[in-house]
Order: sequence, then C-alpha cells, then structure tokens
Amino acid sequence: MARLCFWIQHVLTFGFREKSKSETEKFEKLLQMLQTFSPNVQCLPVVEGFLTRYLPTWDGQACASMIFSLITCIRPSSFQDLFSGILEPLHRLFFSSDIYFKSMCVTALTKLLHNQVMHILVPPGESQDGRSRQTASGAASTNQHFSSSQASQDSSQEEDSVGKGKGSVDSGPAGEASKRWPGGLDITSTTTVDESVATEIILKLIKFLDTVVVVAMRMEDDHYLLQHVTLDFLHLTSQICQKYTVPVVCLPIQVIHRLLFSDCPATLARLCNIINLFREAFSKVPSTMASSSMMMGEMSNGRRVFNSLLLDTLGMLWQGRMFSDRGQKYPSIFSFTLPRELKPKVQENALTVYLGPAFMGLAYKFLKETQPEGKKVHPALIEDFKDQYLQFLERENFPEFKELVNKNIKNRKASVPAKVAS
Repeated sequence: MARLCFWIQHVLTFGFREKSKSETEKFEKLLQMLQTFSPNVQCLPVVEGFLTRYLPTWDGQACASMIFSLITCIRPSSFQDLFSGILEPLHRLFFSSDIYFKSMCVTALTKLLHNQVMHILVPPGESQDGRSRQTASGAASTNQHFSSSQASQDSSQEEDSVGKGKGSVDSGPAGEASKRWPGGLDITSTTTVDESVATEIILKLIKFLDTVVVVAMRMEDDHYLLQHVTLDFLHLTSQICQKYTVPVVCLPIQVIHRLLFSDCPATLARLCNIINLFREAFSKVPSTMASSSMMMGEMSNGRRVFNSLLLDTLGMLWQGRMFSDRGQKYPSIFSFTLPRELKPKVQENALTVYLGPAFMGLAYKFLKETQPEGKKVHPALIEDFKDQYLQFLERENFPEFKELVNKNIKNRKASVPAKVAS
C-alpha cells in the first residue's frame, strides 16, 4: 500500500506539470479515481502528500472540484500540518480569486470540519473503549504495511525524488520517523490523534474560517452566495457540542456580527435559528467546562460573549433598543457614540423586523393586506401590532423570528392577534 501511495503521489505531483492535452486528461482521470477511492479508505496518506506539494503551484482553476473534494478527505495530525500544507496555499488563492472560488473554498473547509468531527471525535452513542480498540487496530495495521514496504526498498533514490519538498517537519523521537510520510505528514494521523489534539484542530479551523470569511465578505460586498455557505458553516459549528463530545462551544462571533447587518431576510432568519441552537448548546454545557468565544483569542468567556450577542440581536430586531447602555458586564457591538449630525437620522428601531432594510418588502406586503387600498402607509404602523406581524412572517416561511423572541424573552404574554388600525 505504501509503495502504491508513493507512486501515485509522484505521478500526480509531476504529471500535472505536463502541458499536452492528452497527458493532462490522463492525469485528471487518475485524480478522479483517487477522489472516488479516498473517502472509503481512512489511511491514505497519498492525498495529503499530493495536496501538500501541488497546492502551492495550483492556479485555483484546474480540476477545482476534485481538488476541493480531496481536501475534505484529509486527516491532519495537528493544526500546524493542516495550516502549512493546506490552509496557507489556499489562503493565498482565496483573496485573489472570485466569489465562486471563495464559496467553494468555504464549503470544502466546512466539509473538512464536519469530517474531523465525524472521524476523530467520539459520538455519544459509541463507547470510548470501542473507539480506542478500533484506533489501535487501525494504527497497527497501517504501521505493519508501512514497515514491510520500507524494508523492501533497495535504494533511497525513489524516496528522495518524491519525499523532498516544502513542508517538512522534524521526525520526532526515535522510532517515530518511520511513521512519517515524506513532507512531514504522519501516516497514522487519521487514527491516532487523541481527543485534545483533535479538539484543538477543530477550534483553530473554526477560528481560521471566522477570520477569513469576514474579510471575504468585505471584499465581495456581502455577496448572497458567500452568506449562504457561511451560514452552512455556522450551522455545523452550532451543533458540534450537542452531537459530539467536543468540550467547548465554538462561537465564531466575528462572522455572526457581520451577518447581523445583512439585507436579506432569509439570511437573518437562518441566523436567528443558529443563535437559538447556540443557546441550547450553552445551556447543556456545564458552567465549569471551558467555552471559547473565538474573539481576540478569549477563552473561558463564551457565555458572556453569547449573552451580549443575544441581547444585541433582540434589541436590534425586536425591541428597538440598539444603542442602550448595558455596562461592562455585557458589552454591546453598538456601544459607540454617533456623530452629532447623524443622531437625528439614526433611530433606535432602524433595524427591526419591520423597519430594517431587509424587511421592507415583507412589511409592505403586510400593510397592503391589512390596510385599506389607497391609504398612505409606513412600516412604523406595525410597531403596535408586532405579534400579528410575527405570525405573518411565520406564514411567509420565516418562523425563526417568532421562535427567537418566544424562547429568549421571559414572561412574554401571548397577546391575542389584533387588527391593524385602518
């Protein structure tokens, strides 16, 4: 198996340098076979080896779908290996490519994050002992294959021609060098990563995505396609703690703050649902367990940051209290002083579910249904009939706003639907 992996890595790495169309098509077929084969085999270090050498020279266009598919299949032994071999080359392409490449990249890294959770961490229904026995068996089998293939090699010339390259790391203590794939990748990394290292990989990958996605949104003027793939990333992140044994709640606060100002009601609706999922996650995590806010490297501070986010969201979308001072305990993203010339123009309720730019079309439709024809209307009329408006939003397939309000405002009286004054 190891000799086959060496050969495939060598052929792919140097084969894509060929310029002829026939040669390129041949290597694309081989890459497609590898893409089909790799998700079914947990120990296939040729994928990491090939990507580590090919990505620094990749133009971001050749076989993009297959390359991104292979990225989702890797099993890094540490975040440093993942960053140096995969994320750093992608990082350079990410900010120099169009919106479609950015969206494909975020989608691929979201799938990679999902696979890390699925294959490394132990689901609640599976015993730790069972996973440990499976891990030990897989590692022993991999080492046996690698050791036998190493013993059968009669020269080091082939290894030198394939193994030399960028991204090498120290081989580690004695006896560990034989477990390293050329380029510093650990061929047993898919089965021997312990839970603490796996959790670190997941946390740092979330923080990496949290940062680069915000910059990408600024570059692309909050493109709707980028918002969509980012919400998929947030949805996965909000469910990690509840479904798997991750000892932290990962809160990508920067990208959540960015999406709060979206002008798309569908984006805000999904974001409200994600905030509710985070609330459930925080409520199930013991207060003694560490949580990460993913903001400026703060640790053990996730609950306070989430409470601030929740208050900001409710104050902005429902209560119309954006600029209220909450003190230092729960700092707000709106805790700043407006310029004097802007104060009369910016109202506290400017971003509510009935006055915000994202809801102009929905508010107009609501008023058109409830007001006499020909009457001059303004979304501010909805202020006294917000409960009826929430029911209207639910009818328009946006039930997330009603769920957010009902779950997070205590002692809220269920008012009887009233008619809007004509």
